[in-house]
Amino acid sequence: MKFYPQLVTGATVQFPVVSTSVARTVENEMGDGRRVQWSDDSERLARWVCTYQELLPSEWAALRQLFDECEGRLGEFVFPDPASNLLAWSEDFSRPDWLKAGVTLQGGGVGPLQGTSGTRLVAPNAVAGELIQTVQLPGWYYTVFSVWVRSATAGTIDLVRRCGSVSRALVMATSSNWKRVVVSGTTASGPETTQFGVAIPAGGAVEIFGAQLEAQPAESGYKRTSATSGLYLTARFDTDELRPMMTALDRVRVVVPMVARRGV
Repeated sequence: MKFYPQLVTGATVQFPVVSTSVARTVENEMGDGRRVQWSDDSERLARWVCTYQELLPSEWAALRQLFDECEGRLGEFVFPDPASNLLAWSEDFSRPDWLKAGVTLQGGGVGPLQGTSGTRLVAPNAVAGELIQTVQLPGWYYTVFSVWVRSATAGTIDLVRRCGSVSRALVMATSSNWKRVVVSGTTASGPETTQFGVAIPAGGAVEIFGAQLEAQPAESGYKRTSATSGLYLTARFDTDELRPMMTALDRVRVVVPMVARRGV
């Protein structure tokens, strides 16, 4: 698969980014003149216009290489929406997107945000338990994973990032107060999928809420997701020509339009 390149800062784009959503409405006119309308979700599109300023030669080369490999509009690539959560079902951990190993889920108390509730994660056996989601991003992609946690008594929770045989687990302390814990970084190589989630010690119990993944160095405000995440696997360039402009010695300005079907 092809993946949209990141900047040397670990960010995917430079802000501001213009993002729009395009929907199609289908209309059927009946014989008696009545009209029936419904939304055609299969044709919902997401569009972005990313304006880059002062790109380094290496950054422009990576972007140009992807554009050439895709032959403009023709080829597809994976694009993480910079304004979205890249995990599906960010609050409903019972869904099959979340792999549950050695843990059970129970209803939790009031969540950290108004009108929300947490999920109690319990590892009832003599081994540690995990709650993991696999994402179509390679290990070299810079990401930040965050989640709110709390526990009835002082304890620990591991934030897990795993790509092939390379695994990182950041141990974080928990208490009776909700707090957002974060792990960010990248690995040198690995397969084209990475796993993110949490692990708790054998016999442990912790409440969690609001898992979020972003393709950038630091976490931003929480975005709730359901079945569809902000990771687009079939994005395309929305132009057959990029027009770079030299703004200084070895610095490039370029506007990059992209499009993808929502939910794909």
